[in-house]
Amino acid sequence: MVEPFATIKDLPLTRNHESTPQQATGLLKHVPFPELAAALRSQSAEIVRTWVDEVRTTLPIGQALSVAEVEDSVPVILARMADALESTDGEAAARLAAHSPAQGITRFHQRYDINELVLEDRLLRRVIIERTQSAMDRRMTLDEQIALDMAVDLMLQQAIVAFVDEQRAKLRDATEVELKYLSFLSHDLNNNLNGVTLTLQVLRRRLENHPEFAPELEAIDDAQQGILATIGGMGRLLENERLRKGGIQAKSQPIGLRSLLTTVVRQSAKAAETKGLTLVVTASPEAVAQSDGELIALVVQNLVGNAIKFSSRGTIRIAAHCEQGACTISVSDEGPGISAEQLERIFESFARGDTHMQPGVGLGLAIASHAAKLLDATLTVESTVDVGSVFRLTLPALRGG
Repeated sequence: MVEPFATIKDLPLTRNHESTPQQATGLLKHVPFPELAAALRSQSAEIVRTWVDEVRTTLPIGQALSVAEVEDSVPVILARMADALESTDGEAAARLAAHSPAQGITRFHQRYDINELVLEDRLLRRVIIERTQSAMDRRMTLDEQIALDMAVDLMLQQAIVAFVDEQRAKLRDATEVELKYLSFLSHDLNNNLNGVTLTLQVLRRRLENHPEFAPELEAIDDAQQGILATIGGMGRLLENERLRKGGIQAKSQPIGLRSLLTTVVRQSAKAAETKGLTLVVTASPEAVAQSDGELIALVVQNLVGNAIKFSSRGTIRIAAHCEQGACTISVSDEGPGISAEQLERIFESFARGDTHMQPGVGLGLAIASHAAKLLDATLTVESTVDVGSVFRLTLPALRGG
């Protein structure tokens, strides 16, 4: 029976396994362990055979692989591990760290998931320890136990980090392809729909002086509104994806909030007027934030647009004030309000609760939430059904202001 091994628990995982050889050098170079290395070398073939059998028996995915496919780079990694255990110059540890990611990369391309890789590596750890101990004529010293455990930790952690790096790279590539596809689709769709809109406008001008075509004119207006809604929806979808996937970086500069809010409200005035709503801006010239004006405007545009869409009466108030190092922008309305159940998912993409007969796909508040995160700001909401809602964006004030 092998006694428990002391474990080096502080070996750091890095996002890039290429930086770890220097760390391994510092951990394994101080004292050589020639007997331990010799024991490991003498058992390497048996370690690999036993481990391969267990992988192919324990893991369903291992049953679909040949012996050679399961072995892969492990025999070479075990040889590098033995070199690291008997060396004192640190170069052998660096070579172990350089070879160790190969197992994780191979398993990724063999379609393992991370849980299968972890289970496989646990099996390998146990077999290495048991077989190495059995090859020694005596019990390992505490230092030998720690050194072997350290070398195994380095090997297995590097494999897992490499596996995760491969996953990240694949997800990043897939994200870029998806965003490009959506961009091309949006471009083609907008071009085609704009062409249809121009045709409808020409047709409308030809028919507007003929009262007998009043129903047709109404149908043309409805069609144009539908086209504009589709174009706007596609634009919001792209904006949401860019923000969600990190395609935009926040800047930091002084932003006069009164001017920014006034501009946003001016852009929304026509839509509010059409519904009989009043927009009121309250902000002092001293309200200055240290942030990204474009992203703040994006948040406020979506909050104001949402308030206009769902309000049928009253006043929408847009305010800003700064105190104690923070600026708060609020958008309040007298609309139908949001139930407590709906509030839990209000900032999720495509989450739509009671739509109150309003069109849309549920992206406006998601876009506002993604933009707030890029600003390192907080976006909150308070709402009472049949009374209204208040959205608040809190971000840093201008330093010294």
